[in-house]
Amino acid sequence: MAMTDAKESWLIFCDTAETKARRKHLQEHLSFALQRRYGTGYSISDVGMHQWGRDLEDISPEFAIIDVNYHKINSPSAACGAYSDVYDPLKVATALGEAGFTHLTPVRSHYIEDGPNLPGRVIARGNEPFTLSMPGPTVWRTVQLFREYVNFSYRFPELIAFLWIWAHSHNIHHAFSGRILTLMAISVFQKRGGIIGYLQDPELPLSDTGTLTRNSVWVHELGQNPSRAYQVDTSFHTAHKLPSRIPQLVVPFFKYMNQDLVHQLPQLSTRSTAFHLSRFTVPDPFLHTNDLALSIPKEFRIRFAKLRLEAWMVLKRGGSLYDVLGPHFPNRVNAVSTPTPRPTKVSIDVEIRNMYEAARPSDDIIANRASTIQKVQSLVRSNFFKPSPYKVRPFGSTVVGLDTNKSDLDLVIVDPYRPRVSEWSAYEERRKDRIYNVKLLGRLLREASFTQVEVRATASVPIVKFRDPVTRIACDLSVGETLGVDNTFLIKTYCDLLPVLRPLLFAIKQWAKPLGLNTPSGAGPGGASFSSYALTLMTIAFCQLKGWLPNIQEDIPKDAYTYHWFKSKPSVIKCRAGFRKPVHWESKEVSLKEALLAWFNFWGAQFKYDKNIISIRDGGAIPRIKPKYDISHKDFANFLDIDDTMTPLDGSKQTSEFQTEDSQTSEAEQAFEESHSESDADNEFDHPLPAPLPQELEEEATDPFATQATWWTKPVIVMDPFIHVKNTTSMVAEGRQRQFRKECSIAHSMLRTGRSFADVIRYAESKKRSNERASRAS
Repeated sequence: MAMTDAKESWLIFCDTAETKARRKHLQEHLSFALQRRYGTGYSISDVGMHQWGRDLEDISPEFAIIDVNYHKINSPSAACGAYSDVYDPLKVATALGEAGFTHLTPVRSHYIEDGPNLPGRVIARGNEPFTLSMPGPTVWRTVQLFREYVNFSYRFPELIAFLWIWAHSHNIHHAFSGRILTLMAISVFQKRGGIIGYLQDPELPLSDTGTLTRNSVWVHELGQNPSRAYQVDTSFHTAHKLPSRIPQLVVPFFKYMNQDLVHQLPQLSTRSTAFHLSRFTVPDPFLHTNDLALSIPKEFRIRFAKLRLEAWMVLKRGGSLYDVLGPHFPNRVNAVSTPTPRPTKVSIDVEIRNMYEAARPSDDIIANRASTIQKVQSLVRSNFFKPSPYKVRPFGSTVVGLDTNKSDLDLVIVDPYRPRVSEWSAYEERRKDRIYNVKLLGRLLREASFTQVEVRATASVPIVKFRDPVTRIACDLSVGETLGVDNTFLIKTYCDLLPVLRPLLFAIKQWAKPLGLNTPSGAGPGGASFSSYALTLMTIAFCQLKGWLPNIQEDIPKDAYTYHWFKSKPSVIKCRAGFRKPVHWESKEVSLKEALLAWFNFWGAQFKYDKNIISIRDGGAIPRIKPKYDISHKDFANFLDIDDTMTPLDGSKQTSEFQTEDSQTSEAEQAFEESHSESDADNEFDHPLPAPLPQELEEEATDPFATQATWWTKPVIVMDPFIHVKNTTSMVAEGRQRQFRKECSIAHSMLRTGRSFADVIRYAESKKRSNERASRAS
């Protein structure tokens, strides 16, 4: 029994942009009314189920009053001193009524003697129903706890959503809040799902003296005696055991709810009579003496007991999840209410293309970029020779068509006199020209009123960063380094050959960014990961291996369009920057869904990182062969000057290597499979060259041969298509490679089981929030 049996059930209840806007407006209205009466020391926070689960249409909004100064309270006396009218639901309801809200019911929590109490609530049942909780330090902490459980798996929000839809289909959802349903689901996780709970101690200290420990807070004994406060520990830790089959939790939920009649935590230090009398309890996760189930009317609890038994019997007999839904589920034949129209499910292709088109730069942005380029061109023309031979050219994502409204503008000043020098003496002589003085360029840009000017003269490629004060476009300006222009047009040509490539690259970046897999700078936890350039090369290589793209660097004459890379004196590395667009190539018809599913599966399960090098220059991939011995500087220099096309053992043309599970393979895949059948030992002894593969040149290295030995140990090698001794993923650590493979597998599983690309992005963003919270906590 898998949850995919009812995978479209929540699509019917999926929240709309209009509902979200209405909820936001209601929150702002409440905040305005509250602050007008009680001042700016209080705010309204949205604590609805969508904060940790799926955003469903018919769930009434839940808000909470936040006392912004509560975190300063560090003693019982201070907690009692902070008590005011805003903690009283009756007085808050009166204030809201004066602000125009109607049909308000103040509800005090069930009083627990000699213990902390849950904050009261105001329930609105008019045209704009909502629930507003009074200030309480555990309210938002509970939301954080629920989010941690959600981070176990993207399946957990589906479980909660299905439980609410099940309750809605039987018309009992008004009595079961999202918080109660979530706590029920968590109990299944803990008791039947194989997860060790987050709470460190089932019995937490409840005392009215002492000092704060861990994440303790002070909670009033509300209502009867607001002059007393209790210390409550809100600590929780990350569980270390994950469930193996989350989709199976619906069946255990109903089984558990029917076999275990009393659902509560172990014996607590303080317990009210209500706990002993109730056969159905849902304790608050932090204020254990408070039973949330007491807010459920008795008739609904009786109906719930009957319905959960019926659901369990249906599932036990092999029924589907859809079979347990009641008559109030839309499109039921015996529905007692007007069915809700079923929304049309948008295909992944349409979904991604809509996102891609929405992110594309507007006509105004494009015009502003042209204006900025013209300003820089005018500055160069007026300060360097007259007439100036230098031209300012854009390159990078803005030329390829992978840019957004927020993309920076990469510019290079092209020197027509010495575009491709080949010796250090000529290289150093060229850089004596004023045009190569980036400090001078920085000063001229400042004088021309450009802002945020930053000169990076010691970078491997000296640049000047600045911003156009009128268009607000950020720019990076370099001089004479035209390899970036060549590289731009190489990638642009590949994108033109395969129309699906641009939106595919956009989707991959949208997925990778929140997961920290597109942070080459190493900012944030986890260290450096893949650059956008590396992900682009990997995607082109993948398409070559699938037979969707040709190798346009193939059969280029050895000396055609050569470029010399001056990394560090005295080494000069000869590069071939030529490529040729095929004349008779027919563009492949590939859907975005097909491409994205295959991409995630390839990098998550198929590609052998320890045996292969990614290289679009060689048609996708080549074997990773460890050198038998270190090459001397002289030998390596000789190697760099020979035809560096890889030749496999059988003397045939080197293609990519890749083992696929699909029965139908492209010619590139077959060639890869054949070459991979050779054992590593054979490759080591029979290869015609001692070490005819690239080596890494670290950014900080002064000797291009210094890191030759470490190049082969890198967890990922993505060869630059022009600078053949450069690994564009040299800073990606083993942990990042494992994370990349894991996240690819997760995304593939989500899409394969019918989830949308938006679901994949939401999952990635939830992981990002979780990592940020963990980083702040540490």
